[in-house]
Amino acid sequence: MDTAFYKSIRKELVTDILPYWENFAYDSTTEGFFGYIDNGNNGDGSSVRSLELVAGYLWSFSAAARLLHQKSYMITADRAFQSLKNQYYDKYFGGYYNSIKPDGTPVSTDKSTHAEAIALYALCEYAAAVRTVRNLDYPATVVMDRALSLYSLLEHSMKDKEFGGYCETADQNWQIRDTSAKSVSREKSLRTCVAILDAYTNLHRNLPIVYPGQQDLKTLIANSVRNLLTIVTKNISAQDGHFAPLFDNTWQNPYGEISFGFDMQTASCIWDAANEISADDILSIVRPLVIRTAGVVLSEGFDRTTGGVAADVKNSVRTWSTQASALLGFFNIWELSGVEDFKLTLLKEWGWITGYQKDKKNGEWFYSVNSDGTPITSQPKGGNEKSCIPEVRCLLEILQKAGAI
Repeated sequence: MDTAFYKSIRKELVTDILPYWENFAYDSTTEGFFGYIDNGNNGDGSSVRSLELVAGYLWSFSAAARLLHQKSYMITADRAFQSLKNQYYDKYFGGYYNSIKPDGTPVSTDKSTHAEAIALYALCEYAAAVRTVRNLDYPATVVMDRALSLYSLLEHSMKDKEFGGYCETADQNWQIRDTSAKSVSREKSLRTCVAILDAYTNLHRNLPIVYPGQQDLKTLIANSVRNLLTIVTKNISAQDGHFAPLFDNTWQNPYGEISFGFDMQTASCIWDAANEISADDILSIVRPLVIRTAGVVLSEGFDRTTGGVAADVKNSVRTWSTQASALLGFFNIWELSGVEDFKLTLLKEWGWITGYQKDKKNGEWFYSVNSDGTPITSQPKGGNEKSCIPEVRCLLEILQKAGAI
């Protein structure tokens, strides 16, 4: 790949994406983060703030500080950790509130497995950043202990020990309200499965940075990752190359609209996870699966004329998260397969992002853009509905995997 491509990736990350969130996301009045930012970069100080929101900033700036060797990014990471610890933490039952008011009062005390997984994903990254960037054992161990506590809660309370996978929601004290197979809280979703798999993979990766001697614990986490990979490859992947979004309690009766973005996100997630735990037997299954998925998305969702991947088969709108997942996914598959068509697709996708998804006036990427390139400005630039994780992760991983950090 031409070095100009990697230079443009790095430039987008360090001169636009990360500075944007540094400048516009933080609400200094409440020492939290705005739940809504409009396309004029104005934060709404009165909006509710989700757990996924603050966890997204914690992961993004911790990872940026650690991988780009830039200590200044720890300022935002520290702010996000303090907000998570002081405003979201449930001191009575553990875990974190699903959403809060700007003053820190809980709005929803329920436990969302998806949101808790993102918090875990972020906490272990922050612990590794504190240890690596600041070279401090303490408080890195304290933060990692928080991550491990959350891992234990998810395994104990949300794991379905009969059919595998994880239940979607619980009340404040981690009790599943309705245990019937038809209950919403007992449904299984691709979205939650991928979030848990990402979190556990990141925990497995970062645990030795903080606790290098915990081999037994690392093996335990690896087994959790393996179990999730087995579920994805046996229950979620379909013969048509897509990943089904929703299932009943027993992983039967798949339903819901197929999403090209989730297809590519899932492909990248399972490839990363299988490599992280060095599961050769699963890698032999995952490799053809992810190549097939990328080929299907390329065939059904990618616009070869303009670049850009549609949201789904019925919706030609291009969302920011789908473009980030597609860019990273096409990069992974090009590296994996060496197929020239994936390289050309990757470059065309990057052309769409920089030409149309990117807001050249006010910074960052538009939430969604029509297929003709016109942005849909009624949707937010940031906040609860638009996390910074997709684009930060995409750009960071491409640079890391290419050795272009």
